[in-house]
Amino acid sequence: MAPETTGADPADLAVALSQPGPSEALVVVEESLGEAASVTGRVERSLELFTAVAQGRVDRKVVLQEVDVLLGALERLDREGGTTMSFASPDRSTTRLPAA
Repeated sequence: MAPETTGADPADLAVALSQPGPSEALVVVEESLGEAASVTGRVERSLELFTAVAQGRVDRKVVLQEVDVLLGALERLDREGGTTMSFASPDRSTTRLPAA
């Protein structure tokens, strides 16, 4: 049985395969997405920790250890710059802090 052809020009395939790989911009975007996922995980953990503290379900030593880790992450993000942080107040208004 012969393989089916799609009618595509083999020269078009050769041109496509000769193109360079992902651009540097794509690599940067992929790295940024990975970092965003990491930061999101830390924010979610912060919320869990805050909720546990508010409900009195967590040991003080555990809180202090985790807060140190989270503050370290914030310091690193601050050093890297280029981000804008937003904080929602209890009345749902938003305060934006520009990148340093």
